[in-house]
Amino acid sequence: MNGKKIWIDGRFYDWDEAKIHVLTHALHYGTGVFEGIRCYKTTKGYAVFRLKEHIRRLIESGKMYYMTFRQSDEELERVVLETIKINGFNEWYVRPIAYYGYGKMGVNPLPNKVSVSVALWKWDEYLKSNSGRVGARVMISSWLRIDNRCMPMRAKATANYANSALARVEAIKAGYDEAIMLNTQGKVVEGSAENIFIVKDKTVVTPPIGAGALDGITRSTILTICKEHGIAAERSTTESARNPRGLPGQRIRPAPGTPSVGRQSTHPRRLEPEQLHSPQPGVSGRPSCESARRPPPP
Repeated sequence: MNGKKIWIDGRFYDWDEAKIHVLTHALHYGTGVFEGIRCYKTTKGYAVFRLKEHIRRLIESGKMYYMTFRQSDEELERVVLETIKINGFNEWYVRPIAYYGYGKMGVNPLPNKVSVSVALWKWDEYLKSNSGRVGARVMISSWLRIDNRCMPMRAKATANYANSALARVEAIKAGYDEAIMLNTQGKVVEGSAENIFIVKDKTVVTPPIGAGALDGITRSTILTICKEHGIAAERSTTESARNPRGLPGQRIRPAPGTPSVGRQSTHPRRLEPEQLHSPQPGVSGRPSCESARRPPPP
């Protein structure tokens, strides 16, 4: 279910009339940043999950792309609340996005205006198993997580999610629900679009930001809950690709919620384009990270 109105640069538009130019800079060069925020129904009414922190991260992400916002944090917070109100109170997934708009083409975005929009929709089943299994079936992706030295991974940027999309498609085409991504050192970093938590020896372990994981707001909430309830938690690199072990885990971010891992394949394999037309029942063989990255012979 979609909302009825979308806010763009100070105005509300009907859902079907919220349009941008085909030469919008972000469409061609990935120069956009966004957030994913949940609005929940509670016993005290509707509540937006950590709105202030989400908007602050949006603006900080924009700074990494040299964006200048015409709105303050408080103004953008009000826009989110107004968008929820005008669309009717519900359990919405809210998507604020800032992007370099239509203007001058070329990789340099600076001549173009920064536009901001806020849309929302019902998003209940980001990850869902069709077979009735408990927990998602995941595989280790042959696509490595982008290194912090290549892209600003602390930014929640649209460009970074091309990496995620490739990993997710690979997993789906191979018959899995989701991918686990490794960094260039072969350590677990994230799912395609979720932070990862592993329960090991009664300790909750999550990869550190320095390993390439997004500084997730839901992630920080889980760590805070662990601290408040006396649950041991640590931020450390976990399980290399060369010695993977299936461990009980949770993957979290506002879109998927907190789904669990039901089964893990430890065999990364790059599927070539001609293999992507139908799901593969499984994968065999276990090339190293290096061989997974190697392009096919000419």
